[in-house]
Amino acid sequence: MSKAAKAASADDGEAILFISRFNARTIVRDECKAVGITQFYIPENAQRCISYLSEYPDALLILDWEVGAEQATKVLEALSGPLVVSARPTMLIALDLSPHAIGAAAEYQVSRVHSGELMRAKFTEHIAFLLAEKKAIALLSGGLARVSQARQRGDWDESLQLLRDLATKHPDQIRWQAEIIDNLVHLGRWDEASQAAQVLTENEPSYARGLGLYGRCLMRQKLYGDACEVFKRAKLLNPYNLGRLVSLGQALLEIDKVSEARENFEASLKLQRGRKDAIVGLSECMLLEGDVNDALNLLREVSGPRELASIFNMAAILSMRQGRFEIGKTLYQVAISKVKADAYLLSRLFFNLGIGYHRWQRPFDALECFEKAYQHDSAYVDAKANAAILAHRLGAQAAKATEHAAAKAADPSVPTQFNGEFNSDAFTDESL
Repeated sequence: MSKAAKAASADDGEAILFISRFNARTIVRDECKAVGITQFYIPENAQRCISYLSEYPDALLILDWEVGAEQATKVLEALSGPLVVSARPTMLIALDLSPHAIGAAAEYQVSRVHSGELMRAKFTEHIAFLLAEKKAIALLSGGLARVSQARQRGDWDESLQLLRDLATKHPDQIRWQAEIIDNLVHLGRWDEASQAAQVLTENEPSYARGLGLYGRCLMRQKLYGDACEVFKRAKLLNPYNLGRLVSLGQALLEIDKVSEARENFEASLKLQRGRKDAIVGLSECMLLEGDVNDALNLLREVSGPRELASIFNMAAILSMRQGRFEIGKTLYQVAISKVKADAYLLSRLFFNLGIGYHRWQRPFDALECFEKAYQHDSAYVDAKANAAILAHRLGAQAAKATEHAAAKAADPSVPTQFNGEFNSDAFTDESL
């Protein structure tokens, strides 16, 4: 055992070893025992490993990329959650370090990376480093716990201040900057979050989590094309982040790249069967491609009329925006038939169909839809306002058409038909 390992030696307790290679696991166990780690948890799959992470928050994690990239990434993603901030010392070992492994290690704040066959002499250096980091993290544990506690009780302002204190004390930790941005997003402070996230995207080497956060901010600003490019950069670093695959798919849908969006939703579902947001995204792609029956079969896993109406509604909105009006109208009609007696949902669907007809330059149909929306929900102010605006405009056009008809004999070149073109700036846009 090296001098460095002996100096770090202590009763440091526990380690989780998700290692598929027998020789590597043997070396890790032997050298861990030599420095006082006596309790080992050896999971057979990612799910069990994630359970161990929850059960043993102070245990070191040593993860073998050879268990499979998808399995390894699931474990790395589980190191922290939206409400919990932790800094568990983690080591990633791999026979060959692919760009994906390097990207994952950087994104999830892996402490130590080893490539190639694992040798005892080299691992003693790694374990000494991990134990030293564990002692350093112990000094942060109180602050990290307070951040997690504040988030769990919904006090995001307090957790933001705590994170800023940590960032001031430890300015070299990019992790705290990412947590601060996440906090700003939860507080709805999107401009601040976007500015801070953009700075993270300029780091070299690129930081996948920073790119993902910036992509979310661009989505919020409806800069979908820019968001796609940012998400794609992150995907090159780590193609196994399920949430980001779904976000990329959603951004691609917004710019009418349906087949490419579908590829990302399907990739997410291959990595995690039954993932709901990926099922929803894939079903929207099917609806946009006209595969209504296939979408309905897929959506059997999605329960409730509100969710179903929302999915059809979003696909219809995207169709109408791209000028595929007949498809959009059909999708609304199916959605309306599905929600049946739910007055609230019916009012919103008729309202959005009215917006679609307005884009289609079918103003009388649009007016009828706004009126139906208001009939189903008399408190729906937007429907009432849009109906009033459109009725006024159509009334003015009708009066003008009558004057033109009277003057037609004197000037036969004067058009008498209503062309349905008018400024829509006063309209309230889609909702559901």
